[in-house]
Amino acid sequence: MKATLVFVRRMPGWAQALALAIVAGVFVAALCPVGWRIAGPCGCQAAAIAGGLCYFGAVMALLVTKIFARTPGPQAFLTGFGLSMALRLGIPLGIGIPLHLSGGSLAEGGILYYLLVFYPITLAGETVLSLPSLPEEANKRDQAEGS
Repeated sequence: MKATLVFVRRMPGWAQALALAIVAGVFVAALCPVGWRIAGPCGCQAAAIAGGLCYFGAVMALLVTKIFARTPGPQAFLTGFGLSMALRLGIPLGIGIPLHLSGGSLAEGGILYYLLVFYPITLAGETVLSLPSLPEEANKRDQAEGS
């Protein structure tokens, strides 16, 4: 498990975004039949759009985290952390709430409920991907202590 996390964290940015897309896509594929059963095609559309909004917010937050991680100092870290948090939550809610309040098929399909399902999933995925990877020396030390 530890080796897998180290591998995932060291992937290039585009590969991390692809991994996050796969995770979000698997959950969209799992929830579309549920949405279809509950609200018909509107439920499936709401699930897919909510998954896409949460994915887009998570990828933007991951991008900001990667940009600000290269800048030294605590001020850059705090700026990147705050901006990524705002993007991760602001994009899904900033688009999802007006879609819900405008009524229509997405509101009938329950887009806000699907946002509540997809947000923690993409948050967890983006958090794992944005954690810093251990330096090589720490990896070697851990392997020597584990032997």
